[in-house]
Amino acid sequence: MGKYKNIEEFAAARAKFFESHPDAPVAEDIECLNLVMKREYAEQILAGTKKLEFRDYKPFYIKKLIDPDVADYVQEHIDDDEVLTFCNDIRQVGKIHFYNYNRSWYLDVEVTFNDAFCINKMDVERLQKQYGCHDFDDDLKQMEATKVPDEERPWLFFFVCGKVLGTDLNNDAMARCLKTATKHMEKIKLEFSATPSLFPLNGVKVVLTLDEKGKSYKAKLGNEIFNSLLGEHKELPPLPKRVLNAFTENAINKILSKDEIPNESGMMVLDGNHYEIKITKGRLRKEYDADEASIETYPLLRYLASWNRRR
Repeated sequence: MGKYKNIEEFAAARAKFFESHPDAPVAEDIECLNLVMKREYAEQILAGTKKLEFRDYKPFYIKKLIDPDVADYVQEHIDDDEVLTFCNDIRQVGKIHFYNYNRSWYLDVEVTFNDAFCINKMDVERLQKQYGCHDFDDDLKQMEATKVPDEERPWLFFFVCGKVLGTDLNNDAMARCLKTATKHMEKIKLEFSATPSLFPLNGVKVVLTLDEKGKSYKAKLGNEIFNSLLGEHKELPPLPKRVLNAFTENAINKILSKDEIPNESGMMVLDGNHYEIKITKGRLRKEYDADEASIETYPLLRYLASWNRRR
């Protein structure tokens, strides 16, 4: 809100602006936005642990969420500070109808506010202070460390989730869905190894497992014998929750669909590590090598690499 002390003062100034600019368009609201979601995230919304939903600032969502008339008007008055302040081209959403691909469940959620943000210091700190969101802390640190210019940083849409308006994901239905999903689940094991090029004996290995019983992991130093001889008994920090949240069958399938890990993220942290990834799913087993650039391609691997750097 900049120079305005509170939301009431901002609202009054905005109303005055539109009175004096009758030609200024207002973004058309969206009564209901339909979005595909993974069931695990729907569970988090139901449990009250997930307050924000994010979507990439890409053409598919831009077409849905950006009002073209307002966007054109802003572009025509790009040097007018008042227009930039009061003409928001993002369409406000009333509620989101979440569902999965085969539409076996749904979740309707009130949206109390939605906007877009850039992964820069100001916007990420706003998410931290207003919503207690720390999902992008590591991304911000990486971009600050590598001095990525603001104009090259990614943007995302975000939605603040309010009350649940309707769902068929009650406890009984949820239990049936989980039972059906895990009944024939093939065991998945991901072995993640990080080896520093300057001091390879200080590597680390994490083994993640997913089966019908749920998720588990073990983490250990790459060379426990060497560290024992040095008298160093290092305690590894626990994996952050976002690693386990990202460790899903769908995430593993995306990696397994490739014969090598591509470099598609456009980001790189100079950490001097070499990464080895081994994935076993049922009878299928694949091994991959990754460097400090390609490890950023998949969120699961990126989160593991970030944990390794901070340990």
